[in-house]
Amino acid sequence: MTEEEYLHELEVLDTQIDHVFEAFHVFEELNQLGKDNEAVFAVLNENALFWNTQTRCLQTSLFIDLARIFDSHSNTYSIHRVVSMTLAHPEFFSKESLSKRKIRLANNAKPEWLDGFIQSAWSPKDASELRYIKNALKPYIKLYDSVYHPIRGKFYGHRERGIYETIKLFEKTNRIELGSIVDFLHDLILGLRNLYDNGIQPALGQNTFDKSKAAIRKEVHNVLLTLASSVELEN
Repeated sequence: MTEEEYLHELEVLDTQIDHVFEAFHVFEELNQLGKDNEAVFAVLNENALFWNTQTRCLQTSLFIDLARIFDSHSNTYSIHRVVSMTLAHPEFFSKESLSKRKIRLANNAKPEWLDGFIQSAWSPKDASELRYIKNALKPYIKLYDSVYHPIRGKFYGHRERGIYETIKLFEKTNRIELGSIVDFLHDLILGLRNLYDNGIQPALGQNTFDKSKAAIRKEVHNVLLTLASSVELEN
């Protein structure tokens, strides 16, 4: 595998995780604002078919995209594959490799700041110094496989008969728990991108992404409040 191929894998997975992150927080804000704001609830209720369709699409997208990210097949773009490749190629994160990438990005002209930048960069001595990334991922894999993957297989991937069994699967879910999975994936891919692009050691669990979440939810907020205001003006 080349560095360019590794970067491509990162970028594909980064896009998939962004879609999950966005879908989750749009879905959450849509539901929350509908509960908290009477005018918004009235708009949603008056156009229930449309909004129910939107929420179903968001939820379906969330489960399908999560299944792709956690797919354990070796020939798919997945978090398993990217983490395995990261451990298999610690040389991609050497100071020498980082320096060469920065020079290429500067049209093969060495920037004045490069020596100081490379000196302060972190690089793993070998795969053992990256293993903590795989270990941090394990509990989220276990949680996804035990609670959310069965729903994807039995409800979204296939519609198995037995409504009560399906209800029991959904009863095991937890929105806060699901949000923690989404946050971790976002944190992990950001950490790998920063390691590859800037020589920054991934410090998993320190990012809350509050600003990103607030920006997504603000857009949902703006759309729904605008609709609610327009209905009030008409009345």
